[in-house]
Amino acid sequence: MPWYFDKTFNLFSKSISGFGDSMRMSLLLLRDVPTLILQTKNDQTTINDILDIELSEMPDHDSMRVIYFEGSGHVKIFQDAGYHVQFLEVVGDFLGTDSSQNP
Repeated sequence: MPWYFDKTFNLFSKSISGFGDSMRMSLLLLRDVPTLILQTKNDQTTINDILDIELSEMPDHDSMRVIYFEGSGHVKIFQDAGYHVQFLEVVGDFLGTDSSQNP
């Protein structure tokens, strides 16, 4: 991992009583739980480099899907009217439901 990520992550971990390692996606996916990751290509909070590092540390999981959206910032994909329908379709497909039935 790049040194700047390690430094930043260690500061974050200290601020949450040392539980940072418990929040790493690679640890959480050891149980092969079906996982959907929705990421924007220009997210400034969780930049794609961080996601790429996490993904590179994990074995391939058939139960994991990563979907990238063009616009919107951190955690705002659903709130963006331009992506609302696509968001519902992706989540509905992942959950195995018919998203066209959603209001």
